[in-house]
Amino acid sequence: MSATKPKPVWSKRHRRLIDESFDFLRSSSQHLSRNVVVRGIPVMDGDRRIIFRYGVRGTLIPDDFIEDLRDILGRAQSVLDIAMTQAVTDAANPPLTDKQRRNTYFPLANSEAAWRSMLGQPHVKALPSRTVRALRAIQPFVTRDPVISLFHQVHNSDKHETPLVLGVIPDPEFIMMFSEVEPRTSEHWIDWVDPLPEVENRVEFAYYRCADPITHVGIEEIPLGLVIRVENEWRDTQYLLWDVMEFVTRAAALLSGTSLTPANLMRNMFNAERAQLEAFKSMMSDASRTGTNTAPHAERLWQQRAEVTRRAARRFAAWNGSFPPGHEEDRR
Repeated sequence: MSATKPKPVWSKRHRRLIDESFDFLRSSSQHLSRNVVVRGIPVMDGDRRIIFRYGVRGTLIPDDFIEDLRDILGRAQSVLDIAMTQAVTDAANPPLTDKQRRNTYFPLANSEAAWRSMLGQPHVKALPSRTVRALRAIQPFVTRDPVISLFHQVHNSDKHETPLVLGVIPDPEFIMMFSEVEPRTSEHWIDWVDPLPEVENRVEFAYYRCADPITHVGIEEIPLGLVIRVENEWRDTQYLLWDVMEFVTRAAALLSGTSLTPANLMRNMFNAERAQLEAFKSMMSDASRTGTNTAPHAERLWQQRAEVTRRAARRFAAWNGSFPPGHEEDRR
């Protein structure tokens, strides 16, 4: 009987990273939907233009959110560095010196030149060439995905310079219908303040213009999204954590020679989630633009994408042992 291969030294910390990331996404979503009320308050500016301002009730961002997200990003970086150190320790011949081992870290490069510079580091030179090739393939300058380098930047900045900054904005994944404005059939335009300001009481965020005199206007519902400030831009925290979880899972598996199945399950599920959200946004955008009910073909596409997401979530749950946020009812 062959011995069971021991789990990698980083496995427990990785397990906690996944659990805490999903817990954060679940709890932050519940907080914004249950404990916070934000409305679009209309102010008439003549008879063909409306100024919309935020109306806020409740605490938008509890202090715990910032510290919880800080811990998650720190844990993600820790998993990467531990996996790198273990891989280097196992492969180095001759062994690294104590100083070289202490200076070991997971390499992240935004350009080919930066990557070539990293290749000269003792801890990278110690790795087998196939591992180095695998690590290069997931670098931001190869994948053209800036999120991972942004995560690294945010974590380092929070640790050494400035605490991370969270905000709440109208959720870009959901269309505001402006359904309380009449006439609905008249030609109209919506001008969003650019850049979109974070939610704060009485701040203007949108202007509604109509070709005909406006006969009725009411308070509008505002769907909310939690965002993080990176390089003077707001980034969706859900997308950030999705990408961080998948990247860390993939990178750690490549370094330890373990299965890439968990990373692939995450990638498939998160891609399905994105496609479903995009189909929903397109469906609602068409309805908002035409002032009609959702088109049957657009609704069918959204339902098809939703079913793909449910299947991907069930496959992920079979590995993870629990369902991700929003899929707790998909056990059927």
